[in-house]
Amino acid sequence: MIYFARAAFLALALSACGSTDDNVGGGDEPSGDGDDPTGDGDGDNSPPEYTPTGDPCEFGADAEKCDGQNDLACTPVLGETGTSCDRDEDCGARELCFDSSDTDSDASTGVCLRLYGECLPRCGGDFDCDDGRPCDIKSGTCREDAQNGGARFGETCESYDDCAGICVPVTEEVSECEEHCRVGATSGCGVEELSGSNIACAYFAYALSDFGEDQGAGDVGICAQLCNCSSECPGEQKCNALPTRGFAGVCTGGEIEEELAHCPDLGAGGADGSSDP
Repeated sequence: MIYFARAAFLALALSACGSTDDNVGGGDEPSGDGDDPTGDGDGDNSPPEYTPTGDPCEFGADAEKCDGQNDLACTPVLGETGTSCDRDEDCGARELCFDSSDTDSDASTGVCLRLYGECLPRCGGDFDCDDGRPCDIKSGTCREDAQNGGARFGETCESYDDCAGICVPVTEEVSECEEHCRVGATSGCGVEELSGSNIACAYFAYALSDFGEDQGAGDVGICAQLCNCSSECPGEQKCNALPTRGFAGVCTGGEIEEELAHCPDLGAGGADGSSDP
């Protein structure tokens, strides 16, 4: 399967400040603190201490990251740096300038946040949990108090509480329920064997290209339903012509490349999703 980053599903819930050139990561000679953990190097501008929750990981092509486990995914985490900014060039490597609600009229407009990768739990269903504990869809952790009521992925929503997962805006008018998964895993999205189902971990959950990061198997993805036409898709999603596991497309919210508006005749190749590309 080919996986596609989808900026409409950027779930970091923060807006980056504008950059004045194409090198939004700060260039070869960043004017921020770069990789120096003490800011300007003299200890006078030390950033808040970053305490990881999970083991560190690198985004990209290594499918065995996070030990290759189905229930762990390399997850983006943004850490404070203590550096104020007006634009991305004010920040260092793997940092961007994000709007800050805490700044006053006399201060800079934003704060530099640094991107880290952490191996964090991402159970795909109760089958990933021990001792009979259910998988909590929102957090991706196994817990006794899991609350999985609400609409499933792809359905439209108006608030966080409407979904089993989370509610994410995909256009100015429409928000959809989203559930996360491990890209390339054999299970997830409530299905123990993805290969024989009509569900896929089809998109990357976070747009990391502005940080200069490529993504690959093992990174956090988004659950999607496979389809042969738009009438098979949940909510207001449409069938995007991206052939996957014998299906003609993938259900997608927002703008799509090519909609499959009409289903093929019964018996047409790929209609049952039984073969792999």
